[in-house]
Amino acid sequence: MPQIKIAFPKAIVHSFDLISLHESIIIADMTQLPLNSSQCDFAVFSLSLMPTNISDCLSEANRILKTNGRLIIVEVLSRFDGKEESFAKIMSKFGFELNNKQLLPPNSYFIYFEFNKLKNCKKNSLPNVTLKPCVYKPR
Repeated sequence: MPQIKIAFPKAIVHSFDLISLHESIIIADMTQLPLNSSQCDFAVFSLSLMPTNISDCLSEANRILKTNGRLIIVEVLSRFDGKEESFAKIMSKFGFELNNKQLLPPNSYFIYFEFNKLKNCKKNSLPNVTLKPCVYKPR
């Protein structure tokens, strides 16, 4: 996290995980973050959509983001099983609009999505989102 503070000295950065091995990481469930609603400009899910309740994670991202806030998702491409466009479309049900989607070099194993929050979502009417499990293969 020190690199972020150098690049963005006025940024307030929150880092959450189920286990904390460093004082800068707050122990939290990503479906119930200890943040106020509409507090954040950015939320980043980097290889973190592993729970079975992904819809709750996306709903929580919507809750903590300000309108026009950005949600960045980086995941293993194979988890989408060729349905990246369907995933991008379903995100509109969570109040997000796709701004950018691209495969990440050098090997295109990862996909990058950037969404803009357009509106708050109603948690009781959200679709269930599932991704394929990660399969690690010896290389």
